[in-house]
Amino acid sequence: MSSAHRYEPTNTSSEPASLSSSAPFASRYSIHSLMRSRRSRVACVALLCATLVVCFVGAITVGALSSASTPTVQPCECPCPCDISPLDNSTTSTPYKPTGNFVLFVLGSLGGYDQSATSGYMFAMYDDLNPSVSSELGGDAALNYVVLDAGTVAYGLRSVILNGSFYFDDAYTNNGAQYIDEPWNDPLLSALENYTRSGYLFSKLIHGYLISHAHYDHNIGLILDSVSDVPGAGKYILGNHQTVAYLNEFVYNSKIWSNVGPQGTDTYTYELREFRRREPVPNTRLTVELFPLTHGTELSTAFLIEGGGRYVLYFGDTGADSDPLHPSQNMSNVWEAVAPLVANQLLDAILLECSWTDSQSPDRLFGHLTPELFMEEMNTLNQYTLKLTSNPTPLRGLPTLVTHIKPESDIRVNPSAPHTTRETIQRQLASLNSLQLDLIYPLQGERHELGSRKKVSV
Repeated sequence: MSSAHRYEPTNTSSEPASLSSSAPFASRYSIHSLMRSRRSRVACVALLCATLVVCFVGAITVGALSSASTPTVQPCECPCPCDISPLDNSTTSTPYKPTGNFVLFVLGSLGGYDQSATSGYMFAMYDDLNPSVSSELGGDAALNYVVLDAGTVAYGLRSVILNGSFYFDDAYTNNGAQYIDEPWNDPLLSALENYTRSGYLFSKLIHGYLISHAHYDHNIGLILDSVSDVPGAGKYILGNHQTVAYLNEFVYNSKIWSNVGPQGTDTYTYELREFRRREPVPNTRLTVELFPLTHGTELSTAFLIEGGGRYVLYFGDTGADSDPLHPSQNMSNVWEAVAPLVANQLLDAILLECSWTDSQSPDRLFGHLTPELFMEEMNTLNQYTLKLTSNPTPLRGLPTLVTHIKPESDIRVNPSAPHTTRETIQRQLASLNSLQLDLIYPLQGERHELGSRKKVSV
């Protein structure tokens, strides 16, 4: 074993070594020779002090560089509360405990252009347990799911798994990403019946699809993925008469796409629902009431979903009642119906679209909302609720998920306003949020727990 290197002075004589510039500083002066005279001793002390200062500064610099190399979570710079906390992607997570009444996974939240993330939300009530699921899976896999609109399905499910948002049992929580590329090494493969994790969600856990209207950005994921689904498994497409008729006649007709309905592969049955009638959602413990919406010249739907006496309100595409090209009373009718739920704090969340920024021309809205129109509608809900409660701020803290943002900034940039469409909408809504709504901006792959809102004392 070699000995540790030790510095040895190269000159211990009374004379200084050569001062040639080529000689290293350490070999030009020895400590012994510098200490011979008082002047030299003073110089030596000064040299040592300077050396200590250099070392101290160097240590601080190295520490700072080391800290800078470690990624840190930066605070959100948007004017609204962050809508989700970073997830711990370690493989040894503590057992997950739900904090809400409902859970919602974001399969897609956009309103167009990027077809990999258009509207789709996997939704379940925590008390709605699926008896057919293996006990080895547990966690989120033990629930019965429906999908609210289906612009994105399979790609969104994969994103949910990669994001670590979906929990299986305690031994396998939050580490699904490593089994995406090599699913055959998944320790849950047997319990998953040889499906991939996202494939199991798609094939076994989703029971049906609630489709607000027949526009492709709300059902193209279902269309493309339908031929890979399980025939005869009792799955369904639920919607108003017009939506179901359009899908049956113009899409699943063996011309535009394979007939996956009752007259074809029987992969899905059609659940036609009347407006303003509360009825059970098949294969779940949920009920749903449909409300008509005006989406330009098309009929759209709002779904008021109930589970365990709690409610979530999901809007498909809609314009405002004050839309100059397509005025209506449809939004007002929805608000009047749900105001008692808000007054009694039984409404756990609202999912409402806001497609455009306030700069969008009224003749180019195409039956959608802007921040100004969004808040105009929420103020209508507030007015109805104030008639039913003594609480002066009945909407304060109400979780309101802002959906269907159209990422126009991905297509064309405004140099005078260098912000994304999403950022602009966030800023505009924040400036108008006198109702103190809890504005949330969902992103693909996220999970949101709905129903943990604290009661507001009057």
